[in-house]
Amino acid sequence: MSSKIETTAPLPTPAPVAKMISPNIPTPSSSGSEVKQKIAEGIKKIIAKQSNIQDMQAIDLSFGIDKATERVYVEVKDKATGEVLKQIPSKDYLEMMARIQSAVNGLFVDAKG
Repeated sequence: MSSKIETTAPLPTPAPVAKMISPNIPTPSSSGSEVKQKIAEGIKKIIAKQSNIQDMQAIDLSFGIDKATERVYVEVKDKATGEVLKQIPSKDYLEMMARIQSAVNGLFVDAKG
């Protein structure tokens, strides 16, 4: 004995595959100016990503250990010139930490020995 299941509600119409992949793909119902605008936006995004990649290729990272504080630092350098663009943590911060460590060590030094 087999039973047949009947549905009274219509099945949902599937969305076009292009819309499921990317809702920004122009459709034939889009106006010419909308299509041009979407293409221009896509090109701008590609150019921005390419620019970011080129910027990342133009820098060099070097790691070191500050002698006074024994903390690790990173220098971001321009590959072409070797100029240090940024140091993390900054030299000022490392110098301040060295002074603090020196002051704290001076407080806890045993006078006897």
